[in-house]
Amino acid sequence: MSIVDDRPLRKMRDFLGIPFVPLADTPPGPYLGSKKSHAVYGYVPHFLPKARAHRDTMRGLLVRNALQRLVDGTEDDSISLDAPPGF
Repeated sequence: MSIVDDRPLRKMRDFLGIPFVPLADTPPGPYLGSKKSHAVYGYVPHFLPKARAHRDTMRGLLVRNALQRLVDGTEDDSISLDAPPGF
């Protein structure tokens, strides 16, 4: 269970394919400075199959490729997720 702001929740669902479900069909409300936060959970038996199904969509492929580029780094070390040796 988690409470997530509206915008990051949409990105987690749409781009990453994380199948969060509203907790008890509750509407979004204010929480810790956010005007529109959602109480959500991931139903364990459905979580992995739904996330895997999203992985095989075009959007899932694009997201995986973008994340891999961040992990691998580019000629611009400022966007690499790995610290340089001796950092």
